Order: sequence, then structure tokens, then C-alpha cells
Amino acid sequence: MTPLAAYILERAQKAHSEQCSEEQFLTDFDSRLLGATKVRLPSIMTAMSEIRQCGLWPWPVQSEVPTTAENDPERDELSDQRHAVVAAMREILAASDDLTYLLKRLGSDLADGIEQVERGMSALDVTASMCLADRREIVNAAASRLRAARHGFQRAMFLLAIAEGSSLAEIGRTWRVSRQLVSRMTKEKG
Repeated sequence: MTPLAAYILERAQKAHSEQCSEEQFLTDFDSRLLGATKVRLPSIMTAMSEIRQCGLWPWPVQSEVPTTAENDPERDELSDQRHAVVAAMREILAASDDLTYLLKRLGSDLADGIEQVERGMSALDVTASMCLADRREIVNAAASRLRAARHGFQRAMFLLAIAEGSSLAEIGRTWRVSRQLVSRMTKEKG
């Protein structure tokens, strides 16, 4: 295992032992530490893939946001929907932060790429030195996560509005979407 993978695994196991969710661990992963080093994002993603492939990642499946519904008999559908909206908002914030970080990192590395092109370095060498193929995959994955988070947030808001007594037509008008879309999204398995 590479030293980077060993370090990430060590931090992940510590977070897991402290009852931290996988999502929280990944959100809290100190991007300033990564920004201060010469480690490039594809190396981090490769290290995390290595950890997962070895079966050592402490979270066996994607973590769920813990709920206290089982512990609180007083909770009702409206309260559950509000908690779902808050969880969806947190996910969209985390996804947005991740994509923003990746784009900022790409932007700062593009300055190096500009210098390389100006010095006459070949396009393929510039692409390889900046790990652009890996970056494209990583940014696409982060953008997909953000799209999924936005969709989940919209669906959670629709369900909350229904729990509050709003009609599908009212929700559609407010969101400027069709009543049919609202109906379809609220029937999705969440």
C-alpha cells in the first residue's frame, strides 16, 4: 500500500472509531493539508481506490445520515420530512464544496499548464503532467454527485410541501415545473 493510501486509511479508521459517518469524514478531510502538499488529486483518488479494493475501507457501504426516528415516538411525517430536507441540504452543500475545491485546484494547476504550453511542451506531455484524464473523471464524478444532491434536495422539498398540505399543482407553480414532474419525483424510491 502506498504511503498516501496508508495515511488516508489511518485517518478513516480513526474517524470510523469515533462514530463519524463516511460522508462527514470525506467532508472534513483537510483540503488545506492537501493543498499545501505536492500530492495531486488523481493520487488521492488512486489511493482511496486502492484502499477500497483491498477491502480495508472502514465503511462497507455508503453511510446513511443517522436518524433518531427509532428513538423518538413523538416524531411524525412532517418532522421526518423536515429532517430529510436538512440532510439533503447538507449533502448538496458538501457536494458543492467538493466540486468548488476541485475546480479551484484545477484552476491553480492550469497556470502551470499555461507556462508549459508557452515553453513549447507538447500537448500530450502537458496533458500527462497535469493528469488531465484523471481530473476529467474526478470533476465529472463530483459534478454528477452535485446533480444527484440537487435532485435529492428538490425531491425532499416536494415531499415536505406535500406533508405540509400543498397540492402537486401548487408545488409545480412554485418550482416552475409541471405537476406531472412533481408527481413522478415524489413517487421515486428514495
